[in-house]
Order: sequence, then structure tokens, then C-alpha cells
Amino acid sequence: MSLITIVTLQAKPGSETRLAAALNEVAPPTRSQPGCLSFLAARAEGDSAQFTVFQHWDSKQSHDDNTQLPHIAKFMSAVGNILALPPTMTWHEVLG
Repeated sequence: MSLITIVTLQAKPGSETRLAAALNEVAPPTRSQPGCLSFLAARAEGDSAQFTVFQHWDSKQSHDDNTQLPHIAKFMSAVGNILALPPTMTWHEVLG
């Protein structure tokens, strides 16, 4: 059963460009991981500080394995002090 995660991130004022850059940097290595079917980061229209990341994984284990890799640690370090709020993440089971 594949899963989709939806992560919402809110940048602090003035940090929007840094958050966008960090998302652009983490995307390619995440997409190359076993089990990653899709990784898409988007900025909200009308709110340049709000970002949403859509990830499609073949299993929760594949996602969890990815979170232990250096590119994720680097991303978390880069965004830790530029987020206005803690990220939110929801899991969705793919139907059909």
C-alpha cells in the first residue's frame, strides 16, 4: 500500500527565499531514494511564506528510511531557525 504525506511549512518573514532554496536542494536526493514515487514542493499562491510538500512513497518504511539520511539532516538544520511554526504532516493512504 502506497502512502502520500503532505507537509506544510511556514517561513518566518524574510526567510521565504531560504526555505524555497532548501526545498529545492532536498528534492533531488529525496526523489532518488528507493520507494520515493514522487516529491513535489510548492509555494502557496498569495502567501509567499507558506509551502506544501507532497510526497508519494511505496511504504511508510521507505519514508522512514529516507528521514535517517544525511540530506534530510542537512535540510532540517537549514530550516530549523527559519520556520515560523513547527511543520505539520499528515499521512494519506492511496486508494484504488
